[in-house]
Amino acid sequence: MKVNNLLLAFTFLFLFQTSFSQVKEDKGLNVKYQENVELEIDGVLDESIWETITPSGDFWEHFPEDLKLAKDQTEIKMMYDDKFLYIGVIVHTVGTNFKNISLMRDYDGGSNDAVHFLFDTYSDNVNAFYFSVTPYGVVRDGYVSKSGSDNDLFWDVTWYADAEIYDNKYTIEIKIPFFAFKYKNNISQWRFNCYRDDPQTLVNSVWAAVPRNQDKNNLGFFGKINFEKPLQKSRNPIAIIPYALYSGEQNHTNGTKTSISSAKIGGDVKIPIGSSLNLDLTANPDFSNTAVNEGSTNITRFELNFPEQRQFFLDNSDLFGGFGTKNNKAFYSRRVGFATDKEGNDIENDILLGARLSGKIGDNFRIGLLDVQTAEDKENEIPSNNNMVIAIQQNVFKKSNIGMVFINRQATNPPDSVEESERYNRVVGLDYNYYSNNNKWNGKTYFHKSFTPEAGDKDLSAGGYINYDTRKFFFESILTYVGGDYKSDLGFNKRTNTAIVAEKGGYRWYPENTSVNRFQFRFDSKYEFQPDTKKSTDYYIGLQLEARFINDSRAKIEFWNDFIYLDKPFDPTKTGKGEIPVGNYSTYGAWAIFTSNQANLFSYDLYAHIGSFFNGKKMSTETTLRYRIQPKFNTFIVANIDYISLPYAAETIMYIGPRVEFTFTKNLYWTTDIQFNSQDENLGINSRIQWRYRPLSDIFLIYKDNYRTDEFSPTARAIFLKATFWLNI
Repeated sequence: MKVNNLLLAFTFLFLFQTSFSQVKEDKGLNVKYQENVELEIDGVLDESIWETITPSGDFWEHFPEDLKLAKDQTEIKMMYDDKFLYIGVIVHTVGTNFKNISLMRDYDGGSNDAVHFLFDTYSDNVNAFYFSVTPYGVVRDGYVSKSGSDNDLFWDVTWYADAEIYDNKYTIEIKIPFFAFKYKNNISQWRFNCYRDDPQTLVNSVWAAVPRNQDKNNLGFFGKINFEKPLQKSRNPIAIIPYALYSGEQNHTNGTKTSISSAKIGGDVKIPIGSSLNLDLTANPDFSNTAVNEGSTNITRFELNFPEQRQFFLDNSDLFGGFGTKNNKAFYSRRVGFATDKEGNDIENDILLGARLSGKIGDNFRIGLLDVQTAEDKENEIPSNNNMVIAIQQNVFKKSNIGMVFINRQATNPPDSVEESERYNRVVGLDYNYYSNNNKWNGKTYFHKSFTPEAGDKDLSAGGYINYDTRKFFFESILTYVGGDYKSDLGFNKRTNTAIVAEKGGYRWYPENTSVNRFQFRFDSKYEFQPDTKKSTDYYIGLQLEARFINDSRAKIEFWNDFIYLDKPFDPTKTGKGEIPVGNYSTYGAWAIFTSNQANLFSYDLYAHIGSFFNGKKMSTETTLRYRIQPKFNTFIVANIDYISLPYAAETIMYIGPRVEFTFTKNLYWTTDIQFNSQDENLGINSRIQWRYRPLSDIFLIYKDNYRTDEFSPTARAIFLKATFWLNI
């Protein structure tokens, strides 16, 4: 009852919270209409039509300061015809020592010289389309959500850009088809911002000013672009994306080698419905070319949360996956297409068919319908399942929204071996997301209920948080509850039968005329208990000091104390030598991290942790080394070492993961990942050559190899040849 009262009080305060600050949106850019523009997109801007366009400049610094105009300015020109938006940019620089990590599209990292463009086409302050170009003409695109806090770089669309380098400037030329955007018919204004990263001078600047305590993607600080005449609906093409795959595999089990070769075809279809909705269909999809997950060891009691990278699940993923919080997600798309075998191991489960309808209806209403059928796996006693999600979201006030979700995982014609409690699982939920006009205040409150055969009545997951962030002061308050009978088969829940009350807050200050740009002091506390028994299970206190330097390197140090009640025996070493027994444990320690400026050709991160660990001790280090010969060669290595000393064992657990990346051209890449994990006794190799022979159409050659490291013997080996073709009709 006390938990429910706390939740009601928290929700009441949250719903009536208002911001005291307003955002000025008086900066604008007029976009001129031209008939049938003909440009060669080469980055040169030498066509006479560009001379007729008035540029917009006056970029403001965002780092290291935010109260003055940038010394090296950027000028933007825009025009449009009935099919395309054209952008020309003149970027003034102090030289040509540009930083460029890679020639690969959607390159990783924010350490490049680049100009970034964000378009809030519905002026809802919540979502935006993102495009970016470097001085070498390398492009990135993505979909920004949650008012700028999330940027999904796996989102892809066809557009055209190039750049040209001069002595003290570079120029960019862009052509974006209007079907790349979603927008309302007959509209004449979008919200817009543009920012620039300049590692040469260590200055970041923005077209519409953003306070330096806020992210440059923050949608609360956009200006406006005004079209000379209203935009009409663009003809959105139907995209047909077939693929063909040939694979050869070898499996080694108990000294026996089996070889399998197979061919597979399938594909996706994207059908636009108006200018704001899209129907996506998939049949027999294949994800063999999906990038390798970032490797790590896991010495905690809990499952790790990895981002979604499969193309079919990406569009409007913030709508489907935005219910709940990071550790209590109602829907976690990586559950679809994966299952648990008879031994309790996670394995892939083939997807047969899938459909998704998502987008906007009107200015303020979003809808998402997802239905995926997975295959039966008789050998592992996994039935065929239908996985369905229905999500809706209505904007309220200026930037906030209310959403509802229904999730259903239903076994299809399950065999008798499937227990009644596993035949279906359903979740219904209601979420409210709040953003003040300038994002000083933001937060969430949610209530979710699950329905599972033979489950008890403690099937509620609820909670929320509220966050306040200004130039100097910040704090966050969190309250969550997950009942012991709550279950979301398609969700992600760190644990059940738990209630958490957490607070964090701090203060920033900005010294002048020193090598430090900003200091930040932070205090964290978390209290966790079991609602059924009221027994405390975790209590954490941390004190942290962070420094961000003028050269864009960073340092942090934290001292902490943690009380843990362990309700189940636990073996973090996974060696089988013993277990940490049930009981109360008080631990303490410190950690520190230093991150160098990643724009340097050689950069590094150093992390060290020392302290008590349940009834023993733990020392950990993690080192990341990066080196590049720009713009074609890039490599890094991550080495994570955990030394754990317990009464029953002393173990050193290691993860070592080098990656080597060659980008021969903007369309030909070769990436190799090697991952050694002593905890799993596995050495994995994944080497992938990708040739983008036309926009969004690729040929992949992929080699995968896995070895048991205790006896260094092969376990699985495979080679894949896959071709995809993107056809707009």
